[in-house]
Formats: sequence, C-alpha cells, structure tokens
Amino acid sequence: MPDNELTFRHIIYSEIIPGTLAGIAQVASGHPFDTVKVYLQTQNKNKYGGMLDCFRKIIMNEGPFSLYKGATSPLFGAMFHNINAFFSYDLTKKLIMYSKCIDNESELKTSDLFLAGSISAFSISLFEAPLDHIKCKMQIQSKNNIIYTNAIQGLFKIYSNNGFRGVMMGYNATLLRNAPSFGIYFSSYQYTYDSLQQYNINENVKYFLSGGLAGLYSWSLLYPFEVVKTRIQVDSIEKKNRKYQGIGDCFQKIIKNEGYSALWRGYLPTMIRAFPVNGCIFLVYHHSKKHFQNI
Repeated sequence: MPDNELTFRHIIYSEIIPGTLAGIAQVASGHPFDTVKVYLQTQNKNKYGGMLDCFRKIIMNEGPFSLYKGATSPLFGAMFHNINAFFSYDLTKKLIMYSKCIDNESELKTSDLFLAGSISAFSISLFEAPLDHIKCKMQIQSKNNIIYTNAIQGLFKIYSNNGFRGVMMGYNATLLRNAPSFGIYFSSYQYTYDSLQQYNINENVKYFLSGGLAGLYSWSLLYPFEVVKTRIQVDSIEKKNRKYQGIGDCFQKIIKNEGYSALWRGYLPTMIRAFPVNGCIFLVYHHSKKHFQNI
C-alpha cells in the first residue's frame, strides 16, 4: 500500500499539477496569437494586411475578448495536453533506457530523445486532435452564427451527428505534424538546457530560454503541416461537402489555387507566439515540479 500511495503521489505532484499549470500558462500567453493564426490560415488572403492588421480588425469588429474566442477548449486541452505530453515523453524515455540497459537518463543521446518525443506524439495526438478540431471550428464561427457554444457542447454535437470519426477529424494530419515536431521539441530543449549549464544563469531563465528555442525549432520547418491540419479541421465534417479529401489533396489544392506562400500563411504570429509560450510552458512545468516534489 505505501508504495502505491507514493506512486500515486508522484504522479499527482510530478506530472498532473505541473502539467495543469503549464497548460494554463500556455493558453493565457498564447491564445490571442493562435486566434490570429487561424484567421490568417483560413480567410481570404486579401482580407487582412498581415498579423497586426488582423489583430486590429478582430478587436475593432468583435471586441478584445474575441481574441480568446474558443479558449475553453484549448484551456482544458492544454492542461491535458501538457500532462499527457510530459508523462508520455518521460515514460517513453524510460522504455528506451530499459531497452538500452541504461540506468541514468543523462546517458541518452539526442537521437534517443528525438525518438522518445516522436513516439509520444501518438498518445499526444489522440487527445490533441479532437480538442484542436473543436477549437478551430469555434474560432472561425461568426458571432452572429454560433453553432458551438462551448467545447463540450461542440464535441457532443459533432459526435451525435458524425460519430467518433467526426470528432477525430484531422487526426492523421495532426500526427503527421506532431511526430517530427515533438521529436525536435523535446530533444532540442534538452540539448539547449544542457548547453546552458556551462553559464552562470538562473535556473528559471534556463528553463525559459530552452523551452522558447525548442518551440521555435519545432515550428520553423514543419509549419506547412500545421496549415494543412487547420484547413482539414475547419472543413465540412460531411464527407460529400468537403473541400479537401485528404492530406495530399489539401497540399495540392492549396499550392494550385493559392501558391506555395499560402502554406506559410500565419507563420509570423505563430513564430512570435512560439518563444514566450513554450518558454512559459517549460518554466512553469519544471519550476512547479521542483516545488511540489519538495512537499
């Protein structure tokens, strides 16, 4: 009994609470940029003159709180996402250590950490895809035509009309993006953090800098996959009414109809958002993990 209690306590204080707090920090610092990103990715390219113009027009036409439109879904989603992401990653690292007969995590190579992050993407995507799906649907709906009032109502409505497949719309595109992205994310974080150890820098600053750079690295080259994922998730749930019939078809139609530049639409707000948001995620996660482990 004591061992089980200690294991449960470890999960609560080392994974659930830090992941929850990291999720709150993620949404508070990043959701306005995410809303602008979705607008830029899905609206007519002539509607907005760029990121700042998009910010201005959203606030002018719909009010400042509209930047947090659809935030309920990513708030709960970010909590579960960070709990799941860090837990899945830690568990996968342990499995790799076991397979290589390694006792110390510091013996893992950068390639091992990349593999652990990529494998964890399968579990991460199962939670992320449906929550990202309803978030995107809520972000683009007009205030005069509210179909989904909140994330839970939206997911239930999609499930009742379209079943589990409807809820998981965009899973394959999410996984295609996440597998390499989380490999880069976690391995680059650890590489940067280890590199900063030689400098006399505050530990929290190391967390923030390493997390911020990890966010930039993981987004920089894989952004077109994010655009495709978003396009697929805001498309009609009814198969016969869909504009895109799959990932390849979506890539092809975007390039054919809008040019290669459309695959990078919304890139600037995403990259501006990436550094502070992911810096906050790792800072809050590791700082709170250290704090609660001492309780």
